[in-house]
Amino acid sequence: MNQKYNIESVLRMTNPEYVFFWKPIVYKTKIRQSCLCQWWKSDFVIDGITYNCAEQYMMSQKALLFGDKATYDKIMLEDDPAKMKKLGRKVANYDIDIWDKHKYEVVVRGNYAKFSQNDILKRFLVETGNAVLVEASPYDTVWGVGLKQSDKDIRNPNLWRGTNLLGFAIMEVRDSLMVSNNFTINGMMVHKYDANIKPNDILEGVRDEYGCIYSSDWKRLLKADGCLEKYTVRDGTEVVCNEAFKDCVSLHTVVLPNTVKVLGVRAFEECNSLENIELPSSLEYILDGAFRDCMSLQTVILPSSLTAISSSLFRDCTALHTIVVPYGVTTVGYKAFCGCSSLHTVVLPSSVTTIEHCAFGDCSELTNVVLPSALESIEGDTFSGCSLLREMSIPDSVCRIESFTFHCCGALQSITLPASINFVSEWAFVECHSLQTIYVPQGRRQYFEHLFDTARCASLKTLLVEID
Repeated sequence: MNQKYNIESVLRMTNPEYVFFWKPIVYKTKIRQSCLCQWWKSDFVIDGITYNCAEQYMMSQKALLFGDKATYDKIMLEDDPAKMKKLGRKVANYDIDIWDKHKYEVVVRGNYAKFSQNDILKRFLVETGNAVLVEASPYDTVWGVGLKQSDKDIRNPNLWRGTNLLGFAIMEVRDSLMVSNNFTINGMMVHKYDANIKPNDILEGVRDEYGCIYSSDWKRLLKADGCLEKYTVRDGTEVVCNEAFKDCVSLHTVVLPNTVKVLGVRAFEECNSLENIELPSSLEYILDGAFRDCMSLQTVILPSSLTAISSSLFRDCTALHTIVVPYGVTTVGYKAFCGCSSLHTVVLPSSVTTIEHCAFGDCSELTNVVLPSALESIEGDTFSGCSLLREMSIPDSVCRIESFTFHCCGALQSITLPASINFVSEWAFVECHSLQTIYVPQGRRQYFEHLFDTARCASLKTLLVEID
């Protein structure tokens, strides 16, 4: 099998985004990037045989390749991925040259089954978009990059110590899923990616009097006329398809009927004149990047029917200044508000349990965020570049603060860590030069002294203060 991705192909990408994963950390309410790990437990079936994780499939196929039926049987009876790996290292008649010829194809096949047969995992994977998937294992230089996520060289493929075969294999799986799969939402087939909108959809569509193209049943708006300045979507429309209004640079007003249930991927991307939009109460899903780069968009009222703020939803909406997230939303997605440089106020409801990687990155006017009480973890780069953010209180529900969470929060002066915290990355507060006080639980000062590495925070004058 020819390998589609490698380090050289990543180096040719322009400003690539990265998703890092390693250990299969299980959170209570959310699938996260750790599901990409080979050890993540999720049953799937290949050739009539059920496997409990991708590691089991990989090691069992290794045993079969070399005719070691005894080891194969042990692997198939095992429930612990670590023990599966150890058994795989003991396969009789092993020949590294033969294994090297087959191993990549084995891992691609196993992961395709894993992600294609689990709708939740499939959705997570395809929503990583075009990001480079990186196994940030400091110990694995074959399937990983030989670096941990907090390593300063992790975003420079030239400095990786490993070949990242697992990350690249899963990227190939993602490509296959993007091309061949749609998503079912309440019984409707929604084309999640523009590859699913085939030329025949346009050719067989019908035009309205404004030149906009709909499906023959008028339920899906396929493509709007690029010269529109204002437009009312037809009543009865249920889906505004991927990139339907993309690059309608003169569009300043659009009215959506109360029948629309889905706004597609990048549906309004780069509608640079769009200032405000009223979203109907019927709306259930707004897919990735729907309003990305709408640089004149100032205010949006989100309907209470939403349960998630999708990835890159308002990314680089530089005029957006206020957002109220409705109760019922549980997730603020990857880079959802990244680059919203005028955003100064964010109200998050108590229903939010997850704020994903870089959700508020480079929101340079953001001064205050009240984190919801149900939040479980704060992912990497969440508030990176929020240069006016002055203080932050972490709710009792949070147990982890990941790398670069508050990177370059130059005005941050104090932060309070609750008793629930059991991990704070050594890179969480890089270049927080005004940080003066970190309040930590009584008796736990020694767990946070690693935050004072002068190589990372050269001007840090912080005091660790224990509180009851």
